[in-house]
Amino acid sequence: MPSTEISCNVAVEGTESVWYGKLVVDKIRYKDDDSPVTINKFLGFAFKSPIHTEKFTFEINGDLGTDPDRYTKSFTLSAGRMPSGTVAIDCAAAPDQALAHSLQPVFFERGNQTRLWDVPGQYTPYALPVGNYKVTAGEMANPDETLVSVARVSLGTITSRVGTDKSVEGSGTPTTLELNTVRGANLKVRGFPDFLSFGGLSDLVDPTGKDFIAARASSVYKYAGNDGKGDPSGYLTDDQATTKTIQLAADIESSTGGGDQVLPVMISYHSFGNLILSLTLANKHGKKSVPTGYIVNPDFLGACQQQNIASTYHTPARRPLTKALKNRNITGTTAAAIPAEITDTIRGHVLAVNWLFLTLAKSLTFGWQVKLWGLGSGRWLYSRDPKDNPIAMTKRTAEYVRLVGAYNNRNPSSSIYQPGFLAVDRYEADDFTIRGYANGWSFSSCEWLRFYAFCGALSLDHQMPVMPWQILAS
Repeated sequence: MPSTEISCNVAVEGTESVWYGKLVVDKIRYKDDDSPVTINKFLGFAFKSPIHTEKFTFEINGDLGTDPDRYTKSFTLSAGRMPSGTVAIDCAAAPDQALAHSLQPVFFERGNQTRLWDVPGQYTPYALPVGNYKVTAGEMANPDETLVSVARVSLGTITSRVGTDKSVEGSGTPTTLELNTVRGANLKVRGFPDFLSFGGLSDLVDPTGKDFIAARASSVYKYAGNDGKGDPSGYLTDDQATTKTIQLAADIESSTGGGDQVLPVMISYHSFGNLILSLTLANKHGKKSVPTGYIVNPDFLGACQQQNIASTYHTPARRPLTKALKNRNITGTTAAAIPAEITDTIRGHVLAVNWLFLTLAKSLTFGWQVKLWGLGSGRWLYSRDPKDNPIAMTKRTAEYVRLVGAYNNRNPSSSIYQPGFLAVDRYEADDFTIRGYANGWSFSSCEWLRFYAFCGALSLDHQMPVMPWQILAS
């Protein structure tokens, strides 16, 4: 195979003026054997161009009549530079203190172009035009060149596409790598923005929401009802926490501007009757697209998992649900209309909550919540025992969530609604207060990494977006 070094002839064609000229590039050949260049995927140009460039003309050796999209959709333009990717160089610290202030030269060669970076002893990303390169590392020396270190280069990662083979050299011989890829979850959740966002808890004391506006928060959270813990004394006649949070989110959104939405999110500890009230108010007062978000029954799944309560454990569900629907005058939802899957069990209760969202509030978004201490205790985050690794802990939590039916109703014919996200609760107390660290909650960077590894693995297992919840501002 010829080298990638290419020669060409560039000439001025026609009558040029001070405003306009025409350059023709031809005789594009490989330098080694003067053979013509075959362009399969990419050909890069680098040349001096005036500022006002409005039109390029390409003559194509191919059929533009039957399949023009093959060519018209293949263009990639980048002003002032080649279309670029990123290469990450992870350079170890100098092996000798005398080289502590020296930099490691790294060469990227493609054709007759060579790029050189002097890399410090750390992880550093660099922009690099797309293409194939020969990578070499030069000698690292002190200013007087009395001490020299020879670098040992290894390829840390490779890029893989489905259906293609990649090989990497090891010990002088080609080695084929078998790669198993897993598709991640679709992280878009209705009502939330399409970027990594955050929100905060409101006590509704400040109706202006100035702190949320200043922080450009994307969501506002509030406990539903009067007492914030389910209002177990009876049926509420109103839920101002729901309506005021919806209004606060709308005011923040209007004041922030820029078109970004602010989603009100209710944290509901309510049983069926008061949950129905909150859902009804959300439909009435919220935006039509996605009126509100909900985190339902926090601590419920975590406590059940911690106590090893079976999904078949007897829990009244059908009768309380029927009574609540009747009390709230919800028409068309008689006991006969309640799906048979909703039984008087823990699983039946979970499915009943999902069904209420499907039946009364299809446009809302909601999610259940799991807890780190659902595994018996949250102390595993501090453990260095291999059996306590986040992936193993994820599997135990994911299996319990699946067992109680919160997220595994993916059958399109099922009458049970699939939640939009899964919240993972860390612990609400601030690490810098005695309530936090005295109860064993004080994370260093290591624990935070393990926490997010747990969240990521849970998202992958359930193919579901995960919301890290109650993350401390400090």
